[in-house]
Formats: sequence, C-alpha cells, structure tokens
Amino acid sequence: MAHEFDMPPKKKVSQAWLITFTDLTALMLTFFVLLFSMSEVQQGAWNAVVQSLAIKLNPV
Repeated sequence: MAHEFDMPPKKKVSQAWLITFTDLTALMLTFFVLLFSMSEVQQGAWNAVVQSLAIKLNPV
C-alpha cells in the first residue's frame, strides 16, 4: 500500500539551452552597439535625453 503513492524519480533537465540563449543575447547586444557606433547622434536630442535622465535620477 505504501508504494502506491511514491513519487516517480525526477528526470534530469538539461540547461544547455542557456548557453545558446546567452550567446544570442551577447550577439544582439554587440549588433546594437555596432549600429549605435556607426550612427550620427544629433547633439540637441542627446543633450535633452541626458538632461532628462539627470533630473529623474538625481535625488537632489
């Protein structure tokens, strides 16, 4: 009777997909950094973004 409710043995789950996912994420980051480095940043828009972030992130 006691053996009726025993849990089946756990299956070992492979984590190999994590390596592929990490490689994909790194390649995507590299691609977007490359795109940004080749683009021409508009100085006025960049200053507006920096100023907005400085106001939001600076507690003083």
